[in-house]
Amino acid sequence: MTRPAATLLLGLWLALGPSARAAGDGSCPPLDPGPLGVLTTVQEANRVFLTQWGPNRWNSARPVWGFDDCGPTSSLMALAALGHLNPVAPALAWSWIGWMRDLEEGYHTTSSIKTDLGHLMAGLDRVGASRRIGTGLCALDAALAGGEVVILLGDPGRAWGRYLDARGLYLHRYGVGWGDRFNHWVAILGKNAAGEYLVGDPLSLAGVIRVRPWQIRAYEADTNGWPSFATAVR
Repeated sequence: MTRPAATLLLGLWLALGPSARAAGDGSCPPLDPGPLGVLTTVQEANRVFLTQWGPNRWNSARPVWGFDDCGPTSSLMALAALGHLNPVAPALAWSWIGWMRDLEEGYHTTSSIKTDLGHLMAGLDRVGASRRIGTGLCALDAALAGGEVVILLGDPGRAWGRYLDARGLYLHRYGVGWGDRFNHWVAILGKNAAGEYLVGDPLSLAGVIRVRPWQIRAYEADTNGWPSFATAVR
């Protein structure tokens, strides 16, 4: 993150106030383990799942735009979960990802672009779905309990990425020189009755994955208290 971008984000974080921004883990009691959110089973959540490129069962197109579309792909899953749009068919995934990226950037794009928090929220704003920013598990659970979908930033290699890759179930291949530490957006679609988060990771070839709280903490560990998620609402 560049210094001007960090300064702008800090200003937004402070200006929003406690009603619009969510607190970290230590400022509220733990919520019930689950279920929470708009989608509470893997079967339900897989109906809105997409990968950021293909070809695979979730997205039939090769990486037409490039390899940096985790933000728009996560936003599309969130919007479909909330009923803002119908679940995207695999054959149309590439065009809908491009549409969402255009909303985030504010102009017609012709290639994949890394998504920051401000652009992610701008895309949600343009469909009337943006709600708040926040960080930490407590705030994440509060958002899910309020019927929101959370779009979370972090490093999947710290949490589940290497496990899935070792089983041939991840689009990113670790240890082959692609760069194994990277920021990545995923959609937290809900929480099941076992207290596991239902994560729509656009790099997963297993569909929606079930993730324990410690994995979410590991995933967002590099954010160091900065806002790490945006939420979408109906």
